[in-house]
Amino acid sequence: MKNRTKFCISLCLFLLTTGFGKAKERVLHMETYIEKYGEPNDLCVAVQKALEDCKKGHIRTLVFPKGTYYFRPDKVKAKHTFISNHGEDHRRFAFDLSGFQGLEIDGQGSTFIFKGFICPFLMEEAEGIRIRNLSIDYERTFHSEAKIMDSHPDYLEVSFGKEYPYRIINNHLVFLDDEGTEYRWGYLLEYDLDKREPAYKADDYAVEQSVPVKDMGNGRIRIKYAG
Repeated sequence: MKNRTKFCISLCLFLLTTGFGKAKERVLHMETYIEKYGEPNDLCVAVQKALEDCKKGHIRTLVFPKGTYYFRPDKVKAKHTFISNHGEDHRRFAFDLSGFQGLEIDGQGSTFIFKGFICPFLMEEAEGIRIRNLSIDYERTFHSEAKIMDSHPDYLEVSFGKEYPYRIINNHLVFLDDEGTEYRWGYLLEYDLDKREPAYKADDYAVEQSVPVKDMGNGRIRIKYAG
């Protein structure tokens, strides 16, 4: 009887341990979601469906096949957030990981490219989140870089590269992407090209987007300001 009791206890412990191990190893692969819900230029819906199933099934790891994936804000519901240094606003997130506990996202060397006003991740009231084996980039950055061609107490002349498209509308400088989405701006900050950092003692010069500008030709823009 004593041996049988020991055997039963050992068997129960083995089953509990084995079950716990399997629970920890629950993995969800993105292939099916990409095939069913993904679009060539937007994976947001596929990710939302996968994250819903991750939460329902207590999935511990979400795995992407290696590739390049695009994310847009069009089909993502806006969420009211207050982000440090950015204020209060409605924002869209490709991966809303709010409330998740112990989830790993494995990109297996993938590249995630975001376009427009969308944030990659939101982790609100979440714990144990691990994101690995992936890189993140934006098709159009939220800043624009220009080379200073000339300076004067009353104006600054700069030249922008092709990766920072813009238009001059009613004598105002408007930055855009290839779909015409406007990227507002309001600060000028000088950088040291050699050190790849803000220039020594440079101020983050606040200006209004409505500051007058003039097209000087040959890709040069004159930005007028009070010296």
